[in-house]
Amino acid sequence: MYLFLIFLMGVLARYTRMFYRLTVWRKALSHIPQLPLDNIWKGHKMTLEKVKHDNTYLDEHIRWVNEYGQSMVFWIVSQPILFTADPVILHEIASDLTKYRKSHFLPNRHYFGEPLVGTDSVLSGNGVDWAKKRKVMAGYFSKRNMVNLFEHMNNVIEGVEMTRIENDIGNNPRGKIMDLHDTVAVTLYSCLNTLGVSDIMDPVEMAATAKHIIGAIPKSFFANEVARLAFVLGKEKKDTTELIKTLRNKILEKLKEVVPVPQEGTGDNVLEGLVYATKTQFGLFNGQCPTKMAERLVNDTVATILVFDNMVKQLAVLYILLENRPDIQEKMVKELRETEVNSYGDLDKLKYTEYCILECMRMRPSLLRGSRDFKDHVKLKKDSTFGHYKIPKELGVGIKIHFSEYVQQMNPKVWDNPTEFKPERWSNGFSPDKYNYMPFWVGQRSCLGRHLGMMLMKTIMYHMNRNFDVTQSWSEASAPVWLQSMATIRLTGDVPCRFTKRVPQQ
Repeated sequence: MYLFLIFLMGVLARYTRMFYRLTVWRKALSHIPQLPLDNIWKGHKMTLEKVKHDNTYLDEHIRWVNEYGQSMVFWIVSQPILFTADPVILHEIASDLTKYRKSHFLPNRHYFGEPLVGTDSVLSGNGVDWAKKRKVMAGYFSKRNMVNLFEHMNNVIEGVEMTRIENDIGNNPRGKIMDLHDTVAVTLYSCLNTLGVSDIMDPVEMAATAKHIIGAIPKSFFANEVARLAFVLGKEKKDTTELIKTLRNKILEKLKEVVPVPQEGTGDNVLEGLVYATKTQFGLFNGQCPTKMAERLVNDTVATILVFDNMVKQLAVLYILLENRPDIQEKMVKELRETEVNSYGDLDKLKYTEYCILECMRMRPSLLRGSRDFKDHVKLKKDSTFGHYKIPKELGVGIKIHFSEYVQQMNPKVWDNPTEFKPERWSNGFSPDKYNYMPFWVGQRSCLGRHLGMMLMKTIMYHMNRNFDVTQSWSEASAPVWLQSMATIRLTGDVPCRFTKRVPQQ
């Protein structure tokens, strides 16, 4: 009886809290455009579940922006979400580290604790100390340092990896159907050896590990409590947790061998740079690394490994987009085969290939959307602002701030025929407003590896298309689909392509 009363009181408290938020809080935010509620108890949850099911989640956000304005409030049950596509507010979010912080409650951290990348890695951290570490690391990923890195990575891609693909094909004149995603992934993870991330795992094992871990994250978005409980207690979560532990332990062993560079600068070994940057963050330059520092170093290394998957997905999606545009693919391949690339500077000659990659990142950015909290997330110490909107201080505990790179880059009021894959739009020095095209985000949180990413994608495309004919080989029924409801781009299946050895024309 007592247990039933306790349960009943808990349910009553929950629904009282929900009702309070959806009435009192909704009134407090009434000066910001709000979507009509589905109902008083669920907010907009039913609408969001429908567009997730229809895979139109972000397309619906574009419709909202064009109907209700650049900033609005919607509700997930009693959770208020401030969504914005306003360039002024996006600039504030990107530049003001004292006001906004990266959201800590994300599916990968919630369901795997914090063993993936933590909340303090070079990707996920916040604050002044994080900014110092990031500044130290910037030199390793600068465009100037790409000149040196290109030579090493080009040798790996041209020699080791193209030979591996050729051996996989064997002597079959018809070639072999392989998953483009997995083929590119192994190639990219082989390149990690040139960054000092060697001997942690074999590239094939590392690619498979990253694919499994990242593939488990979408399973965190559940239709109901029963599905959530089944995942938490099920084999997949257990297996994923074990993979993460294995990866982290191997990284920790490798870090024991690393001798940090004596000063910041550029070089090949990113692990050395991470050690130095983290020592700078902790103010420690002598003696053993404390446990907390070692944890951050492991978090940073895991983040470096997993972020390579963004490049894998980007090239896989490029081939999905090209499947319906053989004319564009033919023009791109022609450029790749007629251009000689022997140095980092030579990659600039691949103009049309770059246009194709830029257009792919516009239509299917690897980062689809982002989330922020107000820095004083427990309770704002004073009334705050969101652009020209006032945010009452008592609401700081519950508000989430959302934005979307995809929405900025696919809005028909900003882009001409946004759903058309049109590489030519990037010709003649076209340069869109940075808040309408931000596949690498912008400001102080912009992607450190943007120059590395572009270099690797162009280099892989160059060697892959010079050595092989690559033909999309899926049926309409089995075509890979990308999911709009994720924070980063996810595919529903493999990307099968036929690789055939190419005999260069004399």
